[in-house]
Amino acid sequence: MNVVIFFELDWNDPLFQEKQNEYKEKIDVVRTNLDNRASVISVVLLQNKDSFPTVDDLYSTERDQKANTLCTYFDITKRALCVLPVLPQPDNLHAWIDRLEQTFIEWSQNYYTNEIKRVKQHKETLNKLTHQLLHVRHQFKMGFFGELKQDIPSAVKSYKSAYSYLTDNVRIHDTNILEMKMVAGFLTYKICRISFDLSQPVEAINHFRRHSDIFKSKMGPVELSFEHKAWLSKQFQIFADLFTRCPHAIQTQHPGFYYQEAAYQAMARKQLAHTLCRGIEQSNYDPSEFLKSPEFYGQRPWRQHHQSVEIADAQKEKEGIAALQNVEMYNLAEEYASCKEYEKALKYVVRLLIMDAT
Repeated sequence: MNVVIFFELDWNDPLFQEKQNEYKEKIDVVRTNLDNRASVISVVLLQNKDSFPTVDDLYSTERDQKANTLCTYFDITKRALCVLPVLPQPDNLHAWIDRLEQTFIEWSQNYYTNEIKRVKQHKETLNKLTHQLLHVRHQFKMGFFGELKQDIPSAVKSYKSAYSYLTDNVRIHDTNILEMKMVAGFLTYKICRISFDLSQPVEAINHFRRHSDIFKSKMGPVELSFEHKAWLSKQFQIFADLFTRCPHAIQTQHPGFYYQEAAYQAMARKQLAHTLCRGIEQSNYDPSEFLKSPEFYGQRPWRQHHQSVEIADAQKEKEGIAALQNVEMYNLAEEYASCKEYEKALKYVVRLLIMDAT
């Protein structure tokens, strides 16, 4: 991580020494807060008095000495110290800003290159049988860093590798199905968005078709099948949104088709929720325990970090599913109310109130 700190300091400032000490303390505070992080601190001096006729203007001997002193005192490299004249505004201010921008880009790309190397080295030590999820995670991180580095081909390659590894190698079962679907959805979004941005709609469509074919039957627990339909609906909707970036790229395809499928899945979700959530048994457990935000996307709040196929606590699992069904009843009530179907909404509200009273 590159951290850039801006200070106002002129080379001929009469309080140069005092400000140097003050800024050193501030840099030390930042450095302490960044402890154990792969970070580089850079300093930009905003010059208020000195004049810089051209971008290539060289420091005088005195300026050069002070710059070296600051770098040593701040414990930064000379390349990590930059100067930006601001007042009075020089005629070539844009040139200075452009040079500063290029410097920042270079620092950032170097940082992300090193991060990719670090992740890749760790990935090579993983056991493909016991570290399957970490393998997917590392590939995703490499793709994300590649995007930030603006190395799009490498980013797409990493995202596709992560997706293929997840669908071909990771063991998917009822206890981790939601987490796997969410990760696959994130990867699909990345792959399709980049493909559309690169004017490669066929690539995006082919990937999404494969994605929907793989996961359309991976429902998970029957009691939460409405959750699966909601996820499918969201997948089609997001892809349709991405497709609108180039709607006329393929004559035989159109975003409207995917919006229509999203609507079908949404209706199926409502029908399943109506069937499954109307017969919930009353219970005296506290549902809030099962509705907390999990640490990782897709994991159940009541069994986070649980990767086993077996359910450790059957009673807690039953209560967790019941809590999710209660939330779905509330969602149905909200949706019916927003459509002014108040009688249908009231049925779910009354049932929730009765359950809460017991």
